[in-house]
Amino acid sequence: MAVNLGLTIADTALLFHHSEVTIRLWLTRAGQHADKVHAHFFHHLTLGHLQLDELFTTLRNKAHGLWVWTACDPVTRLIPTLQVGPRTQVMVHTVVHALTLILAPGCLPVFTSDGLNLYFYALTAHFGHWSTDPTTGKACWQVTLDLFYGQVKKSYRRRKLHLVERLIRLGDLATLSEHLKMLGLSGSLNTAFVERLNLTLRHALAALPKASLLGHGPAHRQTHCPSRVVACLLSLLPPPLVSAFQARRAADAAGQADPTPLCAACSGDGGRSHRSHLVGGGVVGIPRGSVT
Repeated sequence: MAVNLGLTIADTALLFHHSEVTIRLWLTRAGQHADKVHAHFFHHLTLGHLQLDELFTTLRNKAHGLWVWTACDPVTRLIPTLQVGPRTQVMVHTVVHALTLILAPGCLPVFTSDGLNLYFYALTAHFGHWSTDPTTGKACWQVTLDLFYGQVKKSYRRRKLHLVERLIRLGDLATLSEHLKMLGLSGSLNTAFVERLNLTLRHALAALPKASLLGHGPAHRQTHCPSRVVACLLSLLPPPLVSAFQARRAADAAGQADPTPLCAACSGDGGRSHRSHLVGGGVVGIPRGSVT
């Protein structure tokens, strides 16, 4: 909750009367537990449609920029994977590979995304099989014929939406629309659900004080950092009843000789009586270990 308010590790340590090392240890252990929970529940999923998108956002101090990669099922509202990394082909392969490990064997969803062509290369590299060319006798990669993939390309002029172009990269539009209608959707090729998710993520990540909470920055060169799981997903909780300014005042008061009593939203112990301050419905369905 302190991370959700935008507090730094130093402010959080002062608020809870623990050292910064202890706070970082809590984040790491919570992230490791989140990975176990995610691995237990998110496997062998049968998803009919997945929308892919990437988001560039800055943190509160505007000094660090992050690329966040998301995949969303518009039917179940599940987020099977959520990755943080650069806008490269390797990162897109990581996102798609994480999806293949979560999906059930034989499950082939309908994919839609924005106009980034890197998705096309990653999808065709993961969904297919090796076959032998009868003429040359050489092995060649054959993309699965049942793979459907569409793109929504948006053109902007003077920061306003000018043109929306829908392209079918794999399959045909009529069959893709039929698949979407069978899932209870409108049948139109769009990425509306994942774009709405990205707006929520942009608002949540903007409260984080520094990139190190997500495992990025000069001091964090590792690809995987469990602490970023909690730092990112705790920020998706609903806004608390106390502002960031009040939380900082509470942290300052906690360090004084005659501390001022904390407000109710900061003094919750996680029990049922304070559950409204700690748990929100916005986190339901989010795989807590999928941020890598």
